[in-house]
Amino acid sequence: MRVERRIGRRLINAVLWIALAVFLVLGVVNLNVIRQYSQVSLRYASPIGAADAYQARVYAAGQSGVSVFWPTFWNETKVSVSSEYKTAGATGIFFSGDAAIVWPARYIEGNAPGVTDSSGCALSKALAWELMGGDDLVGMTVDVDGEMRVIRGIFEGDDLVLSYRSAMKISAGVLPR
Repeated sequence: MRVERRIGRRLINAVLWIALAVFLVLGVVNLNVIRQYSQVSLRYASPIGAADAYQARVYAAGQSGVSVFWPTFWNETKVSVSSEYKTAGATGIFFSGDAAIVWPARYIEGNAPGVTDSSGCALSKALAWELMGGDDLVGMTVDVDGEMRVIRGIFEGDDLVLSYRSAMKISAGVLPR
């Protein structure tokens, strides 16, 4: 009985050590992959429009060759958000690109608007409760400064915040990421 326990413990220890070694190797490999991508910060003297951001991406993709540089642009502004019940002032996170880069949040319902979804938005839990008294609102619409937006997700947050993607015209054959 003691011999079996000792063998069992040794086997478990061996498996755990092997797992640790595999995770360490994978971590080093992934770290080297991440180091390839340099961080880029873009600052402009004045806000840029969605069309300018898109053209900057197309230019960057054409210049970089194998490693495509596709930046995400965003802006924070005050917006008026209206539901059929109420209107509230909120902080609008307006982005062009990947929502997860701009506003990483834990979603309690739905998801962030997709990379090609220019009619969707996501609300903080606090804004959802302020506007409609609940957070089960995915698929409903709100008016954001005169534009109707479909609620794609509700994320954790105690501040009145809304994130939404820019509406931009896409050239034939070229899709934004």
